[in-house]
Amino acid sequence: MTEARIGGGGLTSPHLTAATDAERVAMVDRYLAEHPNGVMLLELKYDDSRSWREQMRDVDHREYMQVGVADDYAAAQFVRLGLKHPNPVIHATHNPHPLPSAPRVPYDQELSWYFPAENVISQAEVRQLMIDFVLTGEWSHAVPWRDHENMVHAGK
Repeated sequence: MTEARIGGGGLTSPHLTAATDAERVAMVDRYLAEHPNGVMLLELKYDDSRSWREQMRDVDHREYMQVGVADDYAAAQFVRLGLKHPNPVIHATHNPHPLPSAPRVPYDQELSWYFPAENVISQAEVRQLMIDFVLTGEWSHAVPWRDHENMVHAGK
C-alpha cells in the first residue's frame, strides 16, 4: 500500500492524501475535525502505476470505507470489490441497542440517504476503525459489526 486518501464522494471532490503511517493518522484526524458532519470515503491505493481514477474503476480491486458523521455519532461500511462486483464483501458497524436519541447519520447527502439506526455508534469508535483501515488495509473487528446488503434508509 503506497497511499491513502480521504474526501467526499465523487471523482472531482477534494481529497487529502497521505503516504506514511503518521501522515495517515493525521489525515483522518484533520478530516474529521474539518468535517464534523457529513459523508466521507477513505480509500487505499496499492499500485503506483495506475491513477486513483483507474484503480477506483477496477471492480476487482475496489476497496474503501464509507463513513457518515453527525457530531459525536458515526457509522461506517467497508466495501471490498466494489458494489458493482457480483460478490462484494460489505461489513458495517452494528449497534445491537440503537439509541432512540441518536441523530440520523448520513450515508449519501445528495440523495438524503441515512445509515440505519442499528449502524450508528460513537464517532470515537468509527475513528479507530478508520485508523485501523489506513494502517492495515483491513476492516478492524474492534467494534461490533455485521455483513450488510442494503445499508440505507431514505429520508427527508
